[in-house]
Amino acid sequence: MIIKTIGALMTGAACIYVGTLKSSKIRKRHKNLLNIQRALELLETKITFSQRDIKTALEEIDKNIDTSGFLGEVIKNIDKSGIRNAWNGAVLKKRDDLCFNAEDADTVSMLSSRLGMTDCENQVKNIAYVKNMLDIHIKSARYDADKLCRLYSGGGLLAGAFLIMMFL
Repeated sequence: MIIKTIGALMTGAACIYVGTLKSSKIRKRHKNLLNIQRALELLETKITFSQRDIKTALEEIDKNIDTSGFLGEVIKNIDKSGIRNAWNGAVLKKRDDLCFNAEDADTVSMLSSRLGMTDCENQVKNIAYVKNMLDIHIKSARYDADKLCRLYSGGGLLAGAFLIMMFL
């Protein structure tokens, strides 16, 4: 009887944990999309007004905005492989850490082909375009956070309670 009770409680706790984990990933996606958008706004400003090279601008932005290691990964590889490959590599490597879905990653990757390859004015236009695209993803992530987080948290709790009742 004790083993059955312990098993039921562990199964219930696992269901609650999975629901909470999924809920936190949805919230993290929203937060990281906002931070990436803020980082792009700062990059746009630094390119426009201070006209610094991309690496220096990214280093300054990385100190001020938490991008879950994304900008740090770009900075680390920019000298070895260039901005395009460093940016795309960072998107691929940090996609799970940022909790991005495929569309989020594609949108952020769009910038790699144009960043550092054109004059300042065109770079600013491309950054603005990607920021506008990110607005759509942020709205979707906010909706998911508002609606699905409660669903996953509550669903995990209910599934756990149901399984506990089934075992006992």
